[in-house]
Amino acid sequence: MKRLCRQRKKQAVEKKLRAMEDKYKRKEIRNFYKNAKEIRKGHKGRTVHYKNKKRNLISEENEVNLISEENEVADRWREYFDELLNEPETEINSY
Repeated sequence: MKRLCRQRKKQAVEKKLRAMEDKYKRKEIRNFYKNAKEIRKGHKGRTVHYKNKKRNLISEENEVNLISEENEVADRWREYFDELLNEPETEINSY
């Protein structure tokens, strides 16, 4: 299984390098350097953090309390939309 994964990864890298060579030959320099930058930096996973409203927003060290666990983030969005959609109705004064 590991061998197959290594082979597929090697094939993917070779395919990307061939595509970069083609871009360079077709004078698509901007796209060539964009791809080179992506390869050089590597893959970075996306980390999402949100402020935690219910618990102390500022800790003892004056740092904002953030949440990043998927279920906590979903709960926080649910709270936000509940507050947004269930606001008490305000009277509109007519003049």
